[in-house]
Amino acid sequence: MSLLEELVERPGYKRMGFNMLIIASFVGEFDLVEELLEDGMDPKETDINGRSAIWWAKRGWAPDDEIVSFPFFHSLSYSSF
Repeated sequence: MSLLEELVERPGYKRMGFNMLIIASFVGEFDLVEELLEDGMDPKETDINGRSAIWWAKRGWAPDDEIVSFPFFHSLSYSSF
């Protein structure tokens, strides 16, 4: 099991509804984000508070210029932020 798969199974993350895409977006692993999207993860899925991977990416570890330049963010509306 990958670390990412392990993280989403931890009680705290599971309780909050965090999926692999949300976690990868938050930590700024955009190569992994791209891979997860290609594998079919839905970028509009949200945590229990209605926060998407985009919302988490904007508040995560990646610099803003990396986030804005990442193509995945251009395909969704800014209301997801």
